[in-house]
Amino acid sequence: MDLQKIAQAAKLVAQGHRQCKVAQQLGVHDSTISRALQTQTAKDIIDGIRDRIITQTIPKAADNIAYAIHAYQAEDTSAQVREHGFKGSTALLSAIGILPSHTPSVLIQQVIQGDQIQITPELAQSIRDGWGDVDRPVDNPSYQPDPQTTDG
Repeated sequence: MDLQKIAQAAKLVAQGHRQCKVAQQLGVHDSTISRALQTQTAKDIIDGIRDRIITQTIPKAADNIAYAIHAYQAEDTSAQVREHGFKGSTALLSAIGILPSHTPSVLIQQVIQGDQIQITPELAQSIRDGWGDVDRPVDNPSYQPDPQTTDG
């Protein structure tokens, strides 16, 4: 396949089209599309489209979540909007590691492992600083162990 067809295939797949349909549209075999998408050119195109989608949609998604979170405490909003606000609040707090859980969220795990994710370097460092030594005991004077699960 030439570069133009690779680019076209990469764009179609990045937009959500199935590889078999892309192959039919371009008049090639399914495996040709599969191999073409493994090239660096195709990966760069797909990454570029993904990054553009993320950049364009994250501000609106953040505004929607902020609206729902603020509406959670407003008495004049519908029960459904308040429920979305509650769910948005808990999801946000879980994602950034504030709500307790058995394991850190995927976001926190990616930051700790140094994976490439799209957050500010300051936030990443703050998370790494907070989770750097996960085996150290947490100094929490209000913590009371559960007597049913604690030995002796």
